[in-house]
Amino acid sequence: MPYPDSGEQILHDIISHRGWALRQPQNMLVHDLTVVRKKGGAEASAVVDAPVGTGKTLGYLCALAPYGRTIIATSTKALQDQIMSTELPQFVSDLADLYDETMTYSVLKGQGNYVSLHLLKKWIKDHPGESDMCQHLAALADSIMLSLTPTSHVFDQETILHDLPLSVSTAIAADADTLRLTVENGDLDAAIVKELEHPTEPYRYALARAYRADVVVTNIALVGAEMVQLKKFSPFHNVKYIIIDEAHHAEEIMMSAQSVPLPYGEVVEWMKDSAPQNVSTFVHAMTQYARQKHVKRSELADMVRAILTMIDTLKSEAEADHKTSDEEKLARLGSKLSSFVNALDGKRIITLHGEQGIVPSHYLYHDMGETPVFTLIPMNVEDAHHSLHSLCGQGSFANVEEMGGVSDTMTVLCSGTITPQYAQRLGVSGDYIQVPTPFDPVRHRLYIASGRHFDPTGEEWREESIRAAIALIQANGGRAMVLTTSNARISEYARALSQQFPGLPLLYQGMGKSRDAMIHEFTVNEHSVLVGTKSFWEGVDIPGSSLTLVIIDKIPFPIIADPIMITQDYWATLMGGKGASFFTVAIPMAERMLTQGYGRLIRSTSDYGTVAILDSRIVEKKYGSTLLGMIPDDVVATADLAAARGWVRALDAGFAPEDLPRDGFGRVADLRRLISLGKNKAKK
Repeated sequence: MPYPDSGEQILHDIISHRGWALRQPQNMLVHDLTVVRKKGGAEASAVVDAPVGTGKTLGYLCALAPYGRTIIATSTKALQDQIMSTELPQFVSDLADLYDETMTYSVLKGQGNYVSLHLLKKWIKDHPGESDMCQHLAALADSIMLSLTPTSHVFDQETILHDLPLSVSTAIAADADTLRLTVENGDLDAAIVKELEHPTEPYRYALARAYRADVVVTNIALVGAEMVQLKKFSPFHNVKYIIIDEAHHAEEIMMSAQSVPLPYGEVVEWMKDSAPQNVSTFVHAMTQYARQKHVKRSELADMVRAILTMIDTLKSEAEADHKTSDEEKLARLGSKLSSFVNALDGKRIITLHGEQGIVPSHYLYHDMGETPVFTLIPMNVEDAHHSLHSLCGQGSFANVEEMGGVSDTMTVLCSGTITPQYAQRLGVSGDYIQVPTPFDPVRHRLYIASGRHFDPTGEEWREESIRAAIALIQANGGRAMVLTTSNARISEYARALSQQFPGLPLLYQGMGKSRDAMIHEFTVNEHSVLVGTKSFWEGVDIPGSSLTLVIIDKIPFPIIADPIMITQDYWATLMGGKGASFFTVAIPMAERMLTQGYGRLIRSTSDYGTVAILDSRIVEKKYGSTLLGMIPDDVVATADLAAARGWVRALDAGFAPEDLPRDGFGRVADLRRLISLGKNKAKK
């Protein structure tokens, strides 16, 4: 029986088959994606803003996966594992039961997640004196080979590598030399079949599986970087639909994936082989610059120009001698060094001559640490040569004609915190699908601390905010998660909470337990408190009464410190002038993080509780109205700590959320309006 033409029908059939109740927001999502799918061609792309609880994974599977080869790219391994272990097996089983149709699926992670059997055997050979480890690895190799079967959908060696000493795991993880399938006489299909029937390397096997699968679950970085490196062989061939889940991370991931590092050492070593007579000057100049940082940019640029002249000479000689490989190496190196010259002369900005004239292209970041390295970072992925749009949008994959790819690939960006403006920065435009929350806003409350004591730029905030957190946790009987923006703040909370509540189970990052172990312990121990930073703001799913209070310590403004953030900040300033980066980079990133943090509280229709934000700037600064946009308009809010404590006490005593008093408190929509008008006094 063929699949119905409508994704909605598939959703309805599956929901009925499972005995579930239909969620209207999920049905809306499937309907809208089906409409976009049927447009086809260049119009087929979508940006999906779907909050927690929508059921977006099942939604986009129903709308797209039965109708063409599908790639699902995520930012986290946790979501990949969830889709592969739960969502896809059940979905495929439902399709088989309902329509007697078979759908294959596979997972493809980065090469570093896979053991290389070649490198493993080499390690055993090179370490004859370590007999215990050698025996362990030999047994490990046997078990890995046995696991490479057609039914091993979730073959993941991360845990294997993590269980080994670091020196061993890094030595046996797959690298570029162990990845490629051996293609004889250009017969790729024969190579795929050979690898599937007689596996040689786990990563090669994973590539072959992905090449044949109807649905491939992978990561965003792999789509953006490794696909290009694979060139004529790509598991992402003939893709009809590519879904970027957790798309709010896509920009920074793609920028990182498309960055080009050029370590001094690599250049020097390569040039030693190519032109030993010219190396000494080069080494001396670069070393002096790295150590002293006193070499002027113009002097360094002149030095690199001299090297380029030498490269041109060598390239001409290579061409005359028909040394193709040398010619290619020299061309690549020459291109990179040319970019450096432009960057050094142009105050770190590399320019391209395009149709619109000279436009900023890359930022030159240099790290003068122990191992000096330059990194070329694309200023934005929309304009980068191998951007997300050129790779995925409208099906324009690299070498698309050679790979037999399609020209009408539909791109879907999916997140609970995404806007059309953000999607455009990724080079993706299309229908904007905004799905309403399935949760009743009356079941949660919002407390926002107000007054100068709760301003993080002041002297009193560190102590005053912890006192407020203690008061709320005490009223709630634990069952609380505290989200901070730094490890130092975790230590402050851990110290204060352990002193205040010596009998309360306390979990915090840095205590020696893994993230998953802490989440499990917090879930089963109903009256515990968990304190965490960045990795706990999203991807933590704790439904039920174990979590009824989420405390957000501070607005999570990004720290402009890592190369990607520095580049984004520079680009925003370049385009919008001084101060522009705060509104175009910092505010949107903070809003996305706040949305993720707020979303930890309500994970199902039966959940309830209170979110507390201990940063008064959200109501006392005009940008606060933007930040509060991530909270449903009808949520009841207060700046009165006593009122908030009354809420949590009542809920702890068994009062239904809908029976809590509403008089005297304002809705979030009203609060946002007051802030935007400059009447920034929160209602008490």
